[in-house]
Amino acid sequence: GFYTGRIAEAIVAALKERGGVMSLEDLAAHEVSFVEPISTCYRGKLRLWECPPPTQGVTALMGLNLLEQEPVHPRMGAKLLT
Repeated sequence: GFYTGRIAEAIVAALKERGGVMSLEDLAAHEVSFVEPISTCYRGKLRLWECPPPTQGVTALMGLNLLEQEPVHPRMGAKLLT
C-alpha cells in the first residue's frame, strides 16, 4: 500500500528529522474515509464543491453566496460570471 514500504519509511524519516513522532505503524493503520461534499452554485454558472463540516468549506461557500448579492466589477472577472 501507499503507506507501507519505501514511501512510508521516507515519510516517517522526514517527519522525525523535523521532530515528528509518527511511526510506520501509524501510517500502516491509516484509513481513508470519503465524505459527501457540499456545494453551491455561484451566479448560476460556477458550481463549487467543499468538504463538509467540521472543515471551513461551508464558510467559503456561505461567503460566496453572500458575495453573489453584490455586482461584480468588470476588472474582477465579471465577463466570466455575469
